[in-house]
Amino acid sequence: MGIKGIIPPEDIGDRYWNPIDDAPEHAAALGRLLVHWADIERFLIHILRYLLSIDWYKATFVYEEFVSTKSKIILLRRLNHFFNNDESIKEEIDRYLSQALKLNTQRNTYIHSSWGGNVNKLIRLKTIPHPDHRKISKHRITKPTPKDIQDVVEEIAKLSLSFYDLIYRLSLFQKGPFQE
Repeated sequence: MGIKGIIPPEDIGDRYWNPIDDAPEHAAALGRLLVHWADIERFLIHILRYLLSIDWYKATFVYEEFVSTKSKIILLRRLNHFFNNDESIKEEIDRYLSQALKLNTQRNTYIHSSWGGNVNKLIRLKTIPHPDHRKISKHRITKPTPKDIQDVVEEIAKLSLSFYDLIYRLSLFQKGPFQE
């Protein structure tokens, strides 16, 4: 008793297989994406520290209370807009946060997707919710290459350097988690 084209669990083996398992270049690109995004998240915590004038531990506590990265970035943009009195720094932070918001969307399209096919025809399946809750969501299939993913990683790495430079100039590293 089975569904045509669906393998019964007992015939799979000792672990579940995903097409990304046979696509090491895609897997490596996705791994780089995750690691570089973690740097962005750490820099966002430093920005929160700066905007609220709090220590690393309090900033991390507040930051981690929000699940959605988009919500975190929007909160930081609001805090920057209303509470940052240094206009030049305010504009720079807003520019970087805008970039982070855009890159977060791109990151999500790769990280929160299903992967199918095989190493020669690897596809990404993304569910796109319909704006009207009474209508069915659509699925979009794309065929990103490892280079497509690596290009996003490079943009993230460049943004990380911009954040790093700003945080360095604001002397926030001298008040980091290991110095307090």
